[in-house]
Amino acid sequence: MRDWLSYYDTASYNAWRDHAFEIVCISHLPQLHRALSLETMATRDFPWESSGTELGAQVDLVIERPDKITYLYEMKCASEPFSVTFSYKSDLLRKIRVFKEESKTNNAVQTVVVASAGFKRDAHADIVVHVVDGDNLFT
Repeated sequence: MRDWLSYYDTASYNAWRDHAFEIVCISHLPQLHRALSLETMATRDFPWESSGTELGAQVDLVIERPDKITYLYEMKCASEPFSVTFSYKSDLLRKIRVFKEESKTNNAVQTVVVASAGFKRDAHADIVVHVVDGDNLFT
């Protein structure tokens, strides 16, 4: 049996950590609503996964507002502020396209990043409309 230090920062550990962070975020849905001033709106909240095999995509959380705005939430657990790379921006654009195609929504679709250690605005960050940091989950 390996000790926990040999497990730390492995692919398995990072997958477990990211999944655990998603669970924490979903468990704090009222705080996610408050961070975007949604607490008085009747929203529809759900995770989403593409049913298409060719276009496959997955979104950690979708929040649909009654005023025709849909938020696609990406939850990122890291020890450093999260930044958007060119390839990650391309992946988000693909997720938006697949979500719109499969859900047949006419809503405006915006991306929200929940980042445990904050968010770094850089050249590719324009794809992210809203940011929720780890502190917002516990207020």
